[in-house]
Amino acid sequence: MFFFLSFILNANLVLYSIVLIYIATNEWKKCESIKCFCLKMCYYIDFIFLPIIFYLLKQIMFPTYGRYQNYNQVDLNRVFQAISFTIKGILPQMVLVVKQYLFPFSNYTKVSLIYVVIILLLFSVVKFIKRKGIKIRFVLENNSKCLLNYKKQVIRLVSGCCIFAIGMFPFVVVRQHSVLSVYGVGDRDSVLLPIGVAIIFGTIIDTIFFSKKLQCFTACIITILGTFSLNYKYLSYQKVAYWQEALVSEMQENFNIRNNSNFLFLTNDSFDADYGLRFYSLNGMSVAAFGDRSRLFLEGYGDLVLLEPGIERENLLMQTVGFEMDDYDFNNSNLDGVIVYTCPLTLSKTLQLKLEEIFNVEKFDEDIQSLGILEYYAMESEEADIFLEGYKY
Repeated sequence: MFFFLSFILNANLVLYSIVLIYIATNEWKKCESIKCFCLKMCYYIDFIFLPIIFYLLKQIMFPTYGRYQNYNQVDLNRVFQAISFTIKGILPQMVLVVKQYLFPFSNYTKVSLIYVVIILLLFSVVKFIKRKGIKIRFVLENNSKCLLNYKKQVIRLVSGCCIFAIGMFPFVVVRQHSVLSVYGVGDRDSVLLPIGVAIIFGTIIDTIFFSKKLQCFTACIITILGTFSLNYKYLSYQKVAYWQEALVSEMQENFNIRNNSNFLFLTNDSFDADYGLRFYSLNGMSVAAFGDRSRLFLEGYGDLVLLEPGIERENLLMQTVGFEMDDYDFNNSNLDGVIVYTCPLTLSKTLQLKLEEIFNVEKFDEDIQSLGILEYYAMESEEADIFLEGYKY
């Protein structure tokens, strides 16, 4: 049952071919004939057919419709194109994974911290080699045992690359790009890459160093850096969440927003995470603040087109569900005001808020309410005219 339900992540339909190939390879080695092999594989009939059964049941019982009817569609043409994309993208994808895994920071102060860790790592490695006289495997010995070991390592490395490619493939089919995102909202496409990465990293470490202690030491350093990187990404997303909570709090206190419908939303705040602010996400924050879906927040000057008659507004009318506009009056195309929002939120402050949220909820609520600064300018005001200078509004 758990195996069957694991296919809820559709990409696992492809990933589980790895296990099937492994089983088939092992059984082939044990059998002396094709008949024997086929009989052996019959023992795994449930494993072979469950992915197919799941896919057919999903297509029949839970078909996609509405706005997501053509979302993540797969056809033979896209599959064949994805094979080429995947082959081209393996190396750049691995480079991107390593870069984001070990170097998640964008400013020099944070990068310097990583450099310090690397320098300490190299210093420790050199010191350890001098003390123990450790040999590096790049110095090959002329004996069959050493060559056999290298043959196994090459097989492991190739296997890791193949598993890495299989983890990429289902998402490449959908995205039709040779390199997948590993950061921000799009990093969901890299959910199946860690298995191949772990095999590749493990093989490289095992190939370079003889010493088990040094292998463990190197693996621990990589694990620590990766843990630091992933928690940094988590805090980046948490920063966005608190930014939104502070905005909701400010909206609730603003009489003008409560009693009007159309707003131009402006902010200079930026985030480390690849988070794209959209009009429908702002609409969702309005729902959290007021409990109804009767407002439209235009994120930046480019969204002003949504108040103009034409194809864009017609598309918006067709996609109200999911854009948090079920109660919205689409006949109202007047801009009511300009919102300027600022929320100076650092990662250290984010961490402080997280601790408060866990251990001191009252202090957390108090800090959230005082965190952001929201300024509202009605359309007839001089400030709104300045912000809208150059636009017909």
